[in-house]
Amino acid sequence: MKRSKKITAILLTTLIAFSMSACSGKTVEETPADTTTADAQAVISPSVSEIGDAAKKLYVGIDMIEITADKMNFYFADLDMSKVDSFYAVKAQDGYTDHFVMVKLNDNTYSSQVSDIFKAYAADLSETYADYAPIEADRAAKAQISVVEDNYVVLIISEDNSTVLSYVKSFF
Repeated sequence: MKRSKKITAILLTTLIAFSMSACSGKTVEETPADTTTADAQAVISPSVSEIGDAAKKLYVGIDMIEITADKMNFYFADLDMSKVDSFYAVKAQDGYTDHFVMVKLNDNTYSSQVSDIFKAYAADLSETYADYAPIEADRAAKAQISVVEDNYVVLIISEDNSTVLSYVKSFF
């Protein structure tokens, strides 16, 4: 009787040890040998929606609304959407100037023009708020416009632009 309990205990201990080691094993993804650099870049590049959804969470306490394709033409009238691969854009409601706009361009030669469009937009926003919400006007005046990985252009207006930008860059 004692012997069968010992054997059962040893078997159970061994079984638990094997099951725990099986659960903690790591899988390794292999890249096919015929993958080109462009294919690898496409796999690595995150979508603007993934980045935008994650960055939007940094705007704590601010109700953000989506800027849809038809509104992009309204807010950024000079932006040539035919040169935009994809975009993510949200802006604050309720009198705040907070924005997060990211465009992925088809051609990186257009990035400096997009930066200029974003700068002009932020300057107009700052001027609009100057008389009745100086704190928000100042926030818009300090907008962060950055080109990331040559073909992503980001407009950030937040309480802490550098934190949002660092977070965005962490995706690349």
